[in-house]
Amino acid sequence: MQQIVTLWTQFIELFPIGIRGLLALGIFVGAVVLILDLVKRNFIWIILLVIFVPASMPIFKSIIDGIFYFLRNVLP
Repeated sequence: MQQIVTLWTQFIELFPIGIRGLLALGIFVGAVVLILDLVKRNFIWIILLVIFVPASMPIFKSIIDGIFYFLRNVLP
């Protein structure tokens, strides 16, 4: 995860300070839209996975925790 944060920092430093926040917000909104579109298209499969594979809940929790950790470090 630290490598991703380092890559993000190196990328964001390429832009002037004035637009870094706007750029980060745009990338964040784009990522949220893509994730929501993915969930909408595969919603029934996600529900079936949660119902039939109870062991998947800790996996989802760790994925969501990782996403929140990434976003906490990415957004200024």
